[in-house]
Amino acid sequence: MDKIKIIIFTFISLVISYYNSISLPILLLCLSCILDIITGVLKSLYIKNKFTLSKLFWGFIRKLCMLILIFIGISLDVIISYTVENFNITFPTHNLFGGLIGIWLVLDELLSVLRNLVVLEIPMPNFLISVIKKLKNTIDK
Repeated sequence: MDKIKIIIFTFISLVISYYNSISLPILLLCLSCILDIITGVLKSLYIKNKFTLSKLFWGFIRKLCMLILIFIGISLDVIISYTVENFNITFPTHNLFGGLIGIWLVLDELLSVLRNLVVLEIPMPNFLISVIKKLKNTIDK
C-alpha cells in the first residue's frame, strides 16, 4: 500500500510541476475523492448496507482510474502543443483537455459527496446540487 501511495504522490507532483494550470483541479480532485470515500463509508454504515473491503478496494481503483483520465487529457494537451509548435497549426487554447477533465471529475465527485450527505440526512441548500449539475452539464457540451 505504501508503494501505491508513493506512486500516486509522485504522479501528482510531476503533473503539478509541469502543468501548473491544472494543479488546482488535481488537488481538488484528490480532496473530493477522499471526501467521497469517507462519506460513502459513512452512508454505507448509516443505511446498514453491507460494507465490505472489496467495495472499498474497487472504490480506490475507480479513483485511481480518474488519474488515468487526467493523464489522457494531459497527453492530448501535449500532442496539441507539439503539433502547434512543429507544424505551424494554430489552436486557440493551452492545457484545455487536462483541466476540463479534472474539473469535470471534481464536479462528479462533489455530486457524489452531496448525494451521500443527503442519505445521511445532512441539511443543505436546495440549489447546491442543481448548480453543480449545471456546471457539469455545461462542461459536457
